[in-house]
Amino acid sequence: MNPTDCADMLRSEAAAMVEFGELCLFPTPQPIGLGAPGSHYPMPWALQTWIEGEVATPHGLSGSTTFALDLAHLVASLRKADTRGRRFDGQGRGGHLSDHDDWLAVCFENSEGLLDVARLRDLWVVSQFE
Repeated sequence: MNPTDCADMLRSEAAAMVEFGELCLFPTPQPIGLGAPGSHYPMPWALQTWIEGEVATPHGLSGSTTFALDLAHLVASLRKADTRGRRFDGQGRGGHLSDHDDWLAVCFENSEGLLDVARLRDLWVVSQFE
């Protein structure tokens, strides 16, 4: 990727970050600024705010019912957001949940013995129709 395309992508991501923040039920990082290439880094770069919190790990928040419900409410609310016709093209971030079915199948398979995969598969199917 050349510096001009990279700067365009970072500006687009910053705009999407602001839009996401307006739709999200929870605090989200917000863009602070975009930096220009320099002698120590040859590409444009972005700076954003930091959100304090805990990382969900197998030994942390992943066992929290509150966290799971918050995540479910977040996904349900974002599914109602107007995408203005934008679709995930397989590159970058975003898209319709059904575009990720194959990846989730791999995740479910790798999670056998760690999580209630049967329940998660059922929830994944239900989320496609809400």
